[in-house]
Amino acid sequence: MSHEIRTPLNSIVGFSEILIHRTSTVIVPEEFLQFLENIKTAGQTLAELINNILDLSKIEAGRMTLSSENINLKLLFQSIYHLNRYQAESKGVLLNYDFDPHVPLHIMSDRSKINQILLNMVSNAVKFTPVGKNITIRASCEDSWMVLDVIDEGIGIPVERQQTIFNAFEQGDASITRGYGGTGLGLTITRKLVELLKGTIEVHSVPDEGTTFRVKLPLIVAPDQDMDDEGISSSMKFSPESRVLLVEDNPANQVMMRSIFKDLGITLTVAENGEEGILKAVSLKPELILMDIHMPKMDGITAVQRLRLYPEFAHTPIVATTADAFLEQQQRAKKAGFTGYLTKPIEYRKLYAVLMQYLQHTTPEPTAHETTSAPLPEDVQRQIVTKLRELSEIPIFHTSKLVHHIDQIHQLGKGFTSPYTALLKQMETAAFAGNADELEHLLKEALHDKSSDS
Repeated sequence: MSHEIRTPLNSIVGFSEILIHRTSTVIVPEEFLQFLENIKTAGQTLAELINNILDLSKIEAGRMTLSSENINLKLLFQSIYHLNRYQAESKGVLLNYDFDPHVPLHIMSDRSKINQILLNMVSNAVKFTPVGKNITIRASCEDSWMVLDVIDEGIGIPVERQQTIFNAFEQGDASITRGYGGTGLGLTITRKLVELLKGTIEVHSVPDEGTTFRVKLPLIVAPDQDMDDEGISSSMKFSPESRVLLVEDNPANQVMMRSIFKDLGITLTVAENGEEGILKAVSLKPELILMDIHMPKMDGITAVQRLRLYPEFAHTPIVATTADAFLEQQQRAKKAGFTGYLTKPIEYRKLYAVLMQYLQHTTPEPTAHETTSAPLPEDVQRQIVTKLRELSEIPIFHTSKLVHHIDQIHQLGKGFTSPYTALLKQMETAAFAGNADELEHLLKEALHDKSSDS
């Protein structure tokens, strides 16, 4: 059932993402873009429900595995903030960010589990917090524990229900599902993930005033603080000579992947099944092969085993793109010879990471147009100074307002040689860190420079 549901879901999420990306280059009605966002959100919600059910079954069967990796906790927190910021602001809820400077930037833990714990708690807070109220996500330390708090000013939870909300398919009361939606699985999985990480989760709530969820996890500082936090870059270009082979029998998935690769400037060759995939691989000699597992004539497991018999394909990266989501299926695929594993519906970021890993790419040099921008006009400079002064009046704990204001200032200077560009980046970092002194210093520097120019 997981495979049968994920296959069409891959097309729904994938095509909506492609269309949303392409609206950046064409003018479309606002209503049209909103419909696309609705389709994408609905598809992602369905994918999340499927993942939750699978995760719950894996945890209860004792088959959920843990990994330990070097995590930049601050960047993970920033990504959670950005992922939920639009949803909160569209609802009229203010999302705030507080990262205690005493928390180590780099820790050792399971990135995906911490990410899911935070996402579940923050999305839950956004769902149950009314318009005009606040949510704060906070990271701090307590002895040998890392403490993650999500504090909302939402509807609250009665004392007698504060433990049952962690049970599967349970919410505060029967009216909650009708009023707010959801399955009641998020907190169940959150608690089980926290327990897997040898931590604890607590809830403190007052009806009609708000709720605080507190997660405490063992704090293990990473020995190596030097990490590569490179993400998706719009300026990153793949070599047009890159050769990628997609072995996929589903026509909708073929069209979707062709569109993604076209937008990335990469030539994609498609094969309909395992037999055709082997023939095209031999003639094309691709740098990367993306292969479905369930196909007619010859499945992906058989095809990859046969390809590995050819000396020229002994080390070629072959990544599974499949709706099979269970751990034993991934292990079987890797044992057969697959290099990596992407579960459908395929996330754009994960596909991008695979392409970054195996294909040639470059960051293009700035063009003459980009490097010889005109100086800031006086009227734009005046607008920026006004915005900087407004920025100085915003409290440090109103992270979303600060970042929104900084974004506005950046947009004002776009297309010109602006003396504020580097300072704005530093201001955003200070805002996320909750460093009021640093932000004040940067604002004084920016305003002083303007006074000097005048």
